[in-house]
Amino acid sequence: MDCVYDANHANYNSAYHNAATLDAMARSKIIATATRVRRDKDDPDITVLVAGNGVNVARVHMPADVRVTPLGVVTGAVTVTAVGPYGKKAHCTLAKQKPGHFHGTYTPNIVGSWVVTIRIDGKSVPGKRFTCNVYDPRKVKVFDTQPGILGRLCTFGVNTKEAGEGDLSVVVISPKGRIASRVRNEGLGKYRVSFSPEVVGMHKVFVNYNGDEIAESPFQIEVGNTSAISAHGKGLQRCRAGSRSTFKIKGCSGGDVKVTITGPSGASVPNITNVSGGNYVCEFTPFEAGDHEADVQYNGESIEGCPATIQVYDPRAVVIHGVDDGVVGQQCLFQIDVSQAGAGDVQIKILNHGRPVKWKLSSIEPNKLNVSFIPERAGPHDVTVTFEGDTVPGCPFRCNVIDPSRVVPIKHQPRVATAGRLTNFTVTTRDAGEGNTTFIITDPFGSVIPCRVENERHEVRAHWTPSDVGRHHVQVLFGGVEVPGSPFVVQSYDASKISLEDLDTNGRPGEMVEFTVNTEGAGEGDLKCHVAADGGATHVKSTVRKIAAERYAVTFRPESVGEHDVRVTYNGVDVPGTPFACNILNPDRVSVTGDGRKRVQLNTPYRFFVHTQGGGKGTVQCAVTGPGQVPVPCKLEDKHGGDFIGEFVPDAID
Repeated sequence: MDCVYDANHANYNSAYHNAATLDAMARSKIIATATRVRRDKDDPDITVLVAGNGVNVARVHMPADVRVTPLGVVTGAVTVTAVGPYGKKAHCTLAKQKPGHFHGTYTPNIVGSWVVTIRIDGKSVPGKRFTCNVYDPRKVKVFDTQPGILGRLCTFGVNTKEAGEGDLSVVVISPKGRIASRVRNEGLGKYRVSFSPEVVGMHKVFVNYNGDEIAESPFQIEVGNTSAISAHGKGLQRCRAGSRSTFKIKGCSGGDVKVTITGPSGASVPNITNVSGGNYVCEFTPFEAGDHEADVQYNGESIEGCPATIQVYDPRAVVIHGVDDGVVGQQCLFQIDVSQAGAGDVQIKILNHGRPVKWKLSSIEPNKLNVSFIPERAGPHDVTVTFEGDTVPGCPFRCNVIDPSRVVPIKHQPRVATAGRLTNFTVTTRDAGEGNTTFIITDPFGSVIPCRVENERHEVRAHWTPSDVGRHHVQVLFGGVEVPGSPFVVQSYDASKISLEDLDTNGRPGEMVEFTVNTEGAGEGDLKCHVAADGGATHVKSTVRKIAAERYAVTFRPESVGEHDVRVTYNGVDVPGTPFACNILNPDRVSVTGDGRKRVQLNTPYRFFVHTQGGGKGTVQCAVTGPGQVPVPCKLEDKHGGDFIGEFVPDAID
């Protein structure tokens, strides 16, 4: 049922209570929540303060209060609804205490989580749902209480399974005053309470649940001292499974001494040796880990401190799981299972080349531990785990740590390759640790290309042959981890498919020489042109310009006569037809002189001289025409050194 207060019959403005209310709730020990309620556009938003044990923790069958303080003008109804487990609703009452303050109560009648809904002017208060944990201290039960013995740990159990969630507190009062006690959560709502009595007499025990005393509280535990007989020794406290342990029994003057030691799964009969004067030595060898109960009886009565609990541990039962190799900068993790080893102290030592490595220990569940560390350097990490000072099986073990970031292509590693020709891709693994290097090479179509891997000291080389022209991807993994920068791109090309077009192997100084390079089908690459004159002594600047898809114009301007060596490369490889010679000539530097005669007799030979020094090395041709443009035979003789002698016989009069 909802509890409702209708503000239409008592309009108020609580804004002036804002500061006082916030201050009061800040001093209160009850949790308060402030949230804003959005209303219609004609009404301003308001802030609502909600407090009270009715929205926190409350006892079953006891009134739980809910205090609602809207900080603003409320013109409609204020409602509070409390719904328990299984949809059980509780009757609510709501009243205005003073302007701007509402006080509601409901009485939860079932243990569990209750949901409280508050509405202002028909709008639910937003934010997280208000929940109230309802508990019942009357359902807390004490069990397994036994009389105590001086000097021996006294324990009893507490069951809160039916009482709901809550905090359990225990106070033990001995005849001399309060003594320390310990509460251990055993799960599923059960607790084990223990204390060590220091004096003989009645001990009063108070048990509270969420601050409320339970029905059985207080109760009494009597602590007695049966005799002056005592048993002591390390074997009565802790011992190792499979090892001989002893403890002494003193003060036995005659009578029957009986010792029974019971393990977690059976019983063993110890060997008792009468030493002298009523003193005994109890010798036994436990074979399983866990708490053993030792009971020393004298004439049928347990002596002081018995039965005693002997904690038996077994380092041989410690199991280590999940030991894997690691990566620098990434968390390495393994588990230690001590569930079958008994109670004991676990110690861990991790060394990298003799240097200690920091580690963290955390519990993932009872008796199972997580060990984590973040390696900073590559190399073997030796791990030693001890249990109660003894090295556990399998230790020390080695965790191999690698650093894939140290695996990089060698300097000057080519990123281009010729299609159909064997090539290699090499990486260096120096300082990367010990690990297998794997190469996965795929062609432009995604097919895997086989490769042969070769290891040489700190370098690993993959030999492979590009199958097609195009982008090939080289994926590199070190220890199964992909290295930075992978996959690497290797561009495959075929320079044999490149051709030169519009090529003229002659030129003149100062005039542009131009030809075309066709790279169709050759793949991507770096096209360069190198022009040298004077036998390579002079470099001539050249330009490569893209004029169309896979077509380039190459130009250069010679400044001197003579042969110019032109070399065109594609990714550093000479393209077909290069290098070639481009002969640069200067006809303006060629001169012709006669033999000094201005008139020549008919049918008489006439000589003239051609001087080509400075004009370059070219072919000299001579053509003589007579009257009417009739060709006249002419002979030209190379006199070497750039000089030629020409001769013809005129056969017509002009």
